[in-house]
Amino acid sequence: MTEATRRPRLVSRTLAVACASAVAVLGAGAVLLEARPAGAQTATTGGPIQIEADSVDIRPQERVVFLSGNAVVIQNGNALRSNTLRVTYRGEPGADGSQIDKVFADTEVFYITPNEQVRGDNGVFDAANNTITIRGRVVVTQGRSVVQGSELVVNTVTRQSRMRSGDGRVRAVFFQDPQARTGN
Repeated sequence: MTEATRRPRLVSRTLAVACASAVAVLGAGAVLLEARPAGAQTATTGGPIQIEADSVDIRPQERVVFLSGNAVVIQNGNALRSNTLRVTYRGEPGADGSQIDKVFADTEVFYITPNEQVRGDNGVFDAANNTITIRGRVVVTQGRSVVQGSELVVNTVTRQSRMRSGDGRVRAVFFQDPQARTGN
């Protein structure tokens, strides 16, 4: 196989690795505001992955992929959005054994699901530790309920989340669902 015929496959495999990382992030969900029974949690794995960016820069020798300019990754109604997303991975570039290391959003980041919206100044998905960390002025909203802090950490496996604040005070306002009180 010549370098010219190998390159398109390498590029598509590397982009697939970037897509897989985005799927891992999208599948995490932010559950800070609402604890649901396990059966009621929506799975976000599977389904088509839509990626949009003004440009995609693949650097196989550096094991990094850049999605730049209004970068958006969407799957099953969940979206990860930032001006730039940087994906690093381990393993041989383009090889089937490549694995995501981290996904960085170095600028303002939004994670939007059908039930919640999370906004922060920057964020990182750490595949080895199964965590998403969003830092800065973090705001989580679900309906009219709001939680604010300076760091949100979500475990993508257990869905456990923790909000911290640089000034020591996490601020929250919770609104009850009127149907929950009546049992309907």
